[in-house]
Amino acid sequence: MAVSDRDDPRHGIDGRPGRFSRYDLVLTVIPVAFLLAGLASQVTPVAPQTTLGAAALISALGLVDALFVNPPQA
Repeated sequence: MAVSDRDDPRHGIDGRPGRFSRYDLVLTVIPVAFLLAGLASQVTPVAPQTTLGAAALISALGLVDALFVNPPQA
């Protein structure tokens, strides 16, 4: 059975090499969510626990997607 190069995990979302992969995107979203939560808790009257909880939820959804919905292919 032939294996397509498009299935190579080193290839990006659009299948071309050298682009960001879906997993790079997840690893970028996690710290950005927490940075935005910290910023939002400083400039709005919303409690830090609320914004950090929202960031944790966003991060958890990204991890669930990356690990279980669209897991890495071996």
